[in-house]
Amino acid sequence: MGEYVKIDALGEDALFPVYVAAPSGSARAAIIIIPEIFGVNVGIRQKCDHLAGAGYLAIAPDIFWRFAPGVELNPDIEAELQQAFGYFGQYDADDGVRDIEAVIHAVRSGLSGQAPVQKVGAVGYCLGSGPIKSTFAASKWQRYRSKMAAVGSHSACKGILFRDRSHFGVLRI
Repeated sequence: MGEYVKIDALGEDALFPVYVAAPSGSARAAIIIIPEIFGVNVGIRQKCDHLAGAGYLAIAPDIFWRFAPGVELNPDIEAELQQAFGYFGQYDADDGVRDIEAVIHAVRSGLSGQAPVQKVGAVGYCLGSGPIKSTFAASKWQRYRSKMAAVGSHSACKGILFRDRSHFGVLRI
C-alpha cells in the first residue's frame, strides 16, 4: 500500500527516506510512526498500511539514514538484534527530533501528492519513544503542541489515545 519517498532534512543539505502509506480518500489526520531500533521493517510498514486503511496518512521516517540508510532488521534473528543494538549506539536523539520536525513540515506542506494535513499525531515504539518525549519537552515545539498528539511506548503500543477525541479517537493497532 505504501511507498518510500525522500523529504528535506532540516538544517542539512540532504534528503532522507520516509515510508508513506496514504488513505484512499482525504486523510483524517497524519500519524508519524517512529520505529524501534530495527528500522522501517515489515512490522512498521504494516502499522502504517493499517493506519492508511483507517483513513490516516501514516509516515515512518528512516531513523538511521545518516549512517545506515534503509536498514531493515528482524528482532528474532540474533545477529540482526545485535546489529540493531550497534545502530542504537550511533543514533543521535537530537537528529531524531529534527527529523520529526522535517516530517511535520513535509506533511503540512503536502507530502507525496497528498493534500497538506494540519492535524498530526505521532507514536514511537521503543527507541522511537525517546524523540517523542524530547519533541514535546522542547520549548521550541510549543507551536506544535496545540495541533499534535503523541504517545511513546517502550513496549508494543496497544492503542493511541489522542488528546482531541472528536478528530482522532482511539486507534487499535
